[in-house]
Amino acid sequence: MKQLKTGNVVLCEYVAKSEGGKFTLVNVYGGDVLVSNMPARLHLGLYIEFLPDIDGELELDVVMELDSQKIEVKGALAELQKGSVAVIHLPGIQFSVNNLSELNVYLRSPGYRITKVLTKKISLMGQIVAS
Repeated sequence: MKQLKTGNVVLCEYVAKSEGGKFTLVNVYGGDVLVSNMPARLHLGLYIEFLPDIDGELELDVVMELDSQKIEVKGALAELQKGSVAVIHLPGIQFSVNNLSELNVYLRSPGYRITKVLTKKISLMGQIVAS
């Protein structure tokens, strides 16, 4: 099976589409997601540059998992051009966090392998978590 390909994948607190094909990413997580205490409520945005290997339309799901919580966003990308970049942006995602954990993001499409595109550890501020 073929693998789905991506460029930049960015986790932040909010994503907004701006004029001229630009996006505004607010409070980008450059490393782990740090919270001041637990339990915590995370408000997240996700920006994904998808690199299609086909022209036309493609069914594509974004799956986010954190502990036993799973959010699936089902959709399709239209007017894809092989070799170009198609941006997927999800502005308002919420998770509850009760303990140290890991957030994983996957892309899924019929005829392709499920592809992990992002992993972020959820840690308390001031703690260093060894990998």
